[in-house]
Amino acid sequence: MHRCLYIPEILAAVFEEVNNCDQWDIRRDTDRQSILALVKTCRTFSGPALQILWRALHSPVPLLLTMPDDLWELESIDEGSVSRQPRTLSFKRDVKPSDWQRFDFYAPLVRQLGYTDKEKRFSASYIVIDNRICIEMERRTAPLLPNLHIMVVSSNDLVYTSTFLTPQVRQLRLNMLPSHLHLLTLLAADIPIRAPSLQSLHLTETKPWKPAPTESFSISLARLLKEVHLDEFVCDWFWLYDPMMADLLEMPSMQTLEIKIEVEDLARVLAIHAPAAPTLKAFSVLTANLHAKALHSVLIALKPSKLNQFRVTSSFGSCTANDLGNLILAVESDCSPVHFNMLHIETGQRYHPLHIIAVGFSILKPLLRFSNLTNLSLPSHSFDLTDAEVKLMAMAWPHLHTLLPNFSQTSLEPKTTMKSLLWFAIYCRELKSLRFHFSGTCELLPHEMAQAANHKLAYLTVGLSYIDDSEKAASFLKSAFPNLKILMRSESTSLTHNLRWQKVETLFQCY
Repeated sequence: MHRCLYIPEILAAVFEEVNNCDQWDIRRDTDRQSILALVKTCRTFSGPALQILWRALHSPVPLLLTMPDDLWELESIDEGSVSRQPRTLSFKRDVKPSDWQRFDFYAPLVRQLGYTDKEKRFSASYIVIDNRICIEMERRTAPLLPNLHIMVVSSNDLVYTSTFLTPQVRQLRLNMLPSHLHLLTLLAADIPIRAPSLQSLHLTETKPWKPAPTESFSISLARLLKEVHLDEFVCDWFWLYDPMMADLLEMPSMQTLEIKIEVEDLARVLAIHAPAAPTLKAFSVLTANLHAKALHSVLIALKPSKLNQFRVTSSFGSCTANDLGNLILAVESDCSPVHFNMLHIETGQRYHPLHIIAVGFSILKPLLRFSNLTNLSLPSHSFDLTDAEVKLMAMAWPHLHTLLPNFSQTSLEPKTTMKSLLWFAIYCRELKSLRFHFSGTCELLPHEMAQAANHKLAYLTVGLSYIDDSEKAASFLKSAFPNLKILMRSESTSLTHNLRWQKVETLFQCY
């Protein structure tokens, strides 16, 4: 064996690549089988491979199965059953201290318990732990997983979640069901005691909550937020009351907030409980009624000099061109071009073409100084731009990844042509998703086409964009965007329009 493979750091890097190569496989055990094979290869490989093998577990079940065979029993599968029911893992006899020996050997290697991916959580939920095992785990005085940092809790895990909480746990993600209100209430009381160093808390709604359990849990959540100091809080389904919001804003290290609150309420709380220091990096708010006039004051009150992302999503209301302009001016004055990279403003009006608001270059221009901008999503606003103005935007945003204005047909005839797509292809080489409305093809010079060639764009939405030459359009798209996976357009009342785009789609596949 080569001498380099005796160096643990090199082995760890190689094994990580093995693990990463298989992580996208639909069969989730593929990577575990590969790493397990490395564990069994030789003693030199065993240590680094074991650390990867045990680093993330879907549940405590694999650890419990390392205990003596005569201790545990796994419910058998009913071969005649049509629906796959969860199986229960149980203990058959009393537990002796020596039974925990192999469990304790592997337990320090576990860093994450539970999966964030929905499919992995679903597949892992088919073995549940009975109450006797939970009681035995609770009886142990030493931490069960002393190096655990991340917990992702599904419905079947709530019974034993508190048992695994330790001061080492930094991230906790709860997939919440209203039927588990009692367990969630108990867990909320346990978190500050058992995991006082918790930094990140995600509360995910698995099924809709009715007002009564929501009101009941809000009391527990309010108490919890008074006793923890988080860096990250994500809960975009649960309406936050003013005192909860105030506690979150006053946490000295808060960096990521994803919340559900009315903008007017948020502005009122910020007027009294603004952050003491500029720590926020990502801010996202889901609201029912957008009071867009308050958005610029909200942004300024957040002390956004380190802010990377600002997102607002609303079910109702609109954001006028003047409101958007004031918000962008606030971004220009208070956000840093070094840090700020994402602006997303979305209202329910995006589904009503008559309510789409056109914005011109003068409103967007202050954003040109933000050269690190990666995402500009304004699905409730259409762009009223010229090709020359688009060129200035494209040149200003070399790292742009996503540009999504509204693509519905508006009363304004687009001033942009296919030339604008050329500017994006030349100057925004990292662009992956583009939604843009234009009218007409144009002559493209050979040296310009050479600069635009082989772009990585994957998704292009053109709406009702007008083209007068299908072959030119298809030739340009194939040359500039050969990696295009999806080309989306809207059906027009004009048969000629639809036939031209159908021809583009056909030619695009054949070039």
